Parts: sequence; C-alpha cells; structure tokens
Amino acid sequence: MLPVWRVILSGVLGSGLLTCVASVDSGITDGGGQSDLCEGVTCSEGFTCLEGACVPEDPCLTVVCDGEGEECSGGRCVSCESDQDGDGYEACVDCDDGNAGIGPGSEEPCETRCAMGTVRCLGVAGWSTCSAPVECECEPGATRTEPCGRCGSVQRTCGADGIWEEDPGECSEVGECVPGAIGTQSCGECAEQQRECTAECVWGPWSDCGGPEGCAPGETEQQDCDDVGVRTRTCGEDCSWGAWSNCGAGGECVPGAVSEEDCEQCGTRGRTCTDAQAWGDWGACEDQGPCSPGATENQACGNCGTKTRTCGADCQWGAWGGCGGEGACTPDATRDGGCDPCAYQVCSDQCAWGGCVLRAGSECEWQEGTHWRCCGSSRWQFCLPNSCEWSTDCDICQNNGCGCN
Repeated sequence: MLPVWRVILSGVLGSGLLTCVASVDSGITDGGGQSDLCEGVTCSEGFTCLEGACVPEDPCLTVVCDGEGEECSGGRCVSCESDQDGDGYEACVDCDDGNAGIGPGSEEPCETRCAMGTVRCLGVAGWSTCSAPVECECEPGATRTEPCGRCGSVQRTCGADGIWEEDPGECSEVGECVPGAIGTQSCGECAEQQRECTAECVWGPWSDCGGPEGCAPGETEQQDCDDVGVRTRTCGEDCSWGAWSNCGAGGECVPGAVSEEDCEQCGTRGRTCTDAQAWGDWGACEDQGPCSPGATENQACGNCGTKTRTCGADCQWGAWGGCGGEGACTPDATRDGGCDPCAYQVCSDQCAWGGCVLRAGSECEWQEGTHWRCCGSSRWQFCLPNSCEWSTDCDICQNNGCGCN
C-alpha cells in the first residue's frame, strides 16, 4: 500500500475562497480496480466533486427543458436566443447567462486531490472537466499538456518527488473565441448581424446586416408574376417585409408605385411608376441639409481673425470654433504709445498699428532731431513739447552750427 495522502489545495473563484480537502488512500483497491475518485473528497460550499475534482456547482445539472428552443440558465429554462446578462452571447452558448463576466472561453479554477486546474466554458457543450490530474503519481520530469482558455494549452511537469506540480502556469497561444460560439451585434435601425467562431478559435466574418426577415427599413423588392408583369413589396420600420402589391400587366413596375433614393446633402428624391409601367423621371431633391458632410465655412471675428465650422454627417453645421489669427488692434483704434506727445498711432485695416499721425491743432512734432526749424539766417525755432507749437522767438544758432543760411 502507498502512504495516505492529505492534500489541501486552495484557489480563488470570484470573491470566494475554494478549498478542497481530501483524505484518500492510493486510489487502488485490493482487486486492482480504481476506487471512486470523489471518495473522501470534501468541497467548500458552492462547489461539488466531479470525477475527483472540486468544481463550481451547476444549478442546471438536474434541470431538463422541454420547451422548443429553450436552454437552462441559472437553474431555470429560458429562450436559447435570450441574452439576460447582455454580454453578446446567447443563453444556449453562455455557461452562465446571469453573469456578464462568464461566456464561451471563460475559465474558473478547480482542484483535484493532486493539483490546481481550470474548467472552461465550451459554449454549447457547457463546462469542461477539471484539467488537473486526478492521479497524483508520475515519473519525475514527465510532462502533460492540458487544454486551457480558447484553443490554448499549459504544460504541467512531474516534480522530483514523483508528484505532479500543483500549478502548471499561464495559458499560452489563446485564441479569440470558443469554436461554435455565435457573436451578435446590432446594425442598421432594427437589424443585426452574426459571426461564428471557427475551429481554430478565430472569429469568422460578419454576416450581412438584416432584420428578422432579412430586410432594412425602406428597402423594396420586385418579383415576377405568373403572368407578364411584376409586383413589389417594401420593408417596414420593424425590419419585416410588407404585403406584395397587385401584379401589373407587364413592364418594370406597378403603376402608382413610388421609389426613393438618397441624394445630395442628406436629401431624398422620388419617382413614380407611370400607367405604362415604366419609372418616371426623378423628382427634385428634398429635405436637404444646409451643407455637405465635411464641408467647412469661415467667418470673420475679433481683430481681423477667422473662425471655422464643419458640416457633420447629418448635413448640419457644427458649432463655430475659436477665433484664430487675430491682429494687434481694432481698425481705426488709436493709442499714444510709440509716438511723441504731439502725435498718435492709428490701427490699420489689417489690424496692425500704423505710423504716427500729428494730433489736431499741433503745429509740430516733438521728436529727437526733427523738433526744430530754421527761421532766418543762423536762427531756429523749437517745437515746444507741451503745446506742440513752435517757439515764438527765433534763437541764434550756437556757433552758427544749425545749418540755417
């Protein structure tokens, strides 16, 4: 007989602590047959022993759904096409349709008397068995490959003590989804499209966008009649086809039928089938927006600046942006700075400060080098800085150096 094992393994499942305590013998009976793998295994509340492993209890284990297209979820029967947790997976492939964090490919911890492992949501097939070994003894150095995640794998190694490692490590080469899983997303006004996960755990292409009967609101369809002629039907707002019109005597359309199409700036135009069962000319474009998507418009603002707005996808102008490229001043504004006391600056039409302009009533500018004038031979006058007038007296140039002759 081999020695008695007492294995205590712990793992975290959500916010609860999972503990599996097993007091078992070698697992080999005197007759050489294998004993019950769950014999002597005690699992924490909320978990049960399955094939020697402590795994989350399945509330649907004993539930049988008799209704057509029904699936057990959370212990009760629901429509297979429902998605109660809104995670994008229908109940028939979602291992827990009441938990948005669980779907095809999800993993939860489990444990056997030997080691930690995982159970995986396989979609339609439900939860997998625990990946951990239930027979603890092994050849030192041997390895075993265990499935994990979405088409991934981990490798567990046998230790020098002849016992499988408790934790095999992280899952590698994980795919996008679980084979057979169906992904659904909304499209159009009341339609949807689907895609299926391939055997390689990669999502296939999205299907065409369509409603319950494969049409989009406003879509029209024609069909040949038994006799010569055609009939039409139109897809309603509920994405289902309306009734067929009466058959015409021939031609390309039924007299009085109306066809519409999109035109410029989010507008529409229509045409009507004539009594000759031929489409008439297209009418004028109606209900147009004020602009074409992507168009821009500029407007003056501030001090010679501009602001811009852009036309949106709905053919309506968006909000004006901020004012940019402004100048230093407002046209015709004045300021004293930069000139002598007898003059001022004026803002130009380009919103830039111009040269100095003599103030009204001023006779002269008081500027260095230009604030005097000749008033006779060897005499000059000075511009008085306070009054901006020429001095009354003509003074004699010092040393006759003023250049006045």
